[in-house]
Amino acid sequence: KKMPCAKRPNFCQMLSSLAIVVVITEAHGRPLQHSIVIPASPRRTLLRHALALGVPLAATATLPRPSCAAQPTRNAAELPQFDAEGKLLTAYDEETDFQVIRSGAASVRILSGWTQGADSSLADPVMGAAASRLAFSKTPTSLANISELGRAEQVQVTSAFGLDSELVRADMVAASKRLADGVLYYEYDLALPAKECVPELATACLPQQVTLLSCCVRDKVLHVLQVDISPSQWRRAGQALKNLRSTFVVQATAQSA
Repeated sequence: KKMPCAKRPNFCQMLSSLAIVVVITEAHGRPLQHSIVIPASPRRTLLRHALALGVPLAATATLPRPSCAAQPTRNAAELPQFDAEGKLLTAYDEETDFQVIRSGAASVRILSGWTQGADSSLADPVMGAAASRLAFSKTPTSLANISELGRAEQVQVTSAFGLDSELVRADMVAASKRLADGVLYYEYDLALPAKECVPELATACLPQQVTLLSCCVRDKVLHVLQVDISPSQWRRAGQALKNLRSTFVVQATAQSA
């Protein structure tokens, strides 16, 4: 059957695309080299486009029928946007303040109004919960640079970065590089699928959790920023949290300075 896609070209492109594009950027957001195209399963392709287009996530979902019906608005429309250095692109008001969360040499910038709970969750005073967990970790390593692990998209992230064993099931929706202060960062978007999906519609089983990672090696220490996000949190703050991740930096230690 012909699909009525005149009003929904992006949606039809979502269904027909068969690759994940790995975008390599530096701190200012300019491409360091051409994008890399790697093979992707139909389910992973749907996940990537769903995250990019702001399609609401659910524990289980059926494959939508292509149509011209009204669709949900894109996520995080009211949240401020930041560039790779954390500079404000859009704001609630003319001025927006930030606060820095630190863990040793590692730090990340969040909105001044956001709060971090005892369980490491993030909350916005107006919109509510923004992330289930924002956590730092560090592990001594023999690596001098994270590039020694290989290409970003080929790294087995669960074992390489000491992640929760449950994330072995997660799809790597996106992998990218970022360079800041001479330090190379590998960044990932992971989508953890539901444990149970409708067998006939397994390719459309959308995530029960999104995990954003930013990782680097500095002074023989592997640093990892992990942000865990529920479907409802992703709808509210997904893009803002991805931009927050890009503010993650690790300073040189006093011994190496």
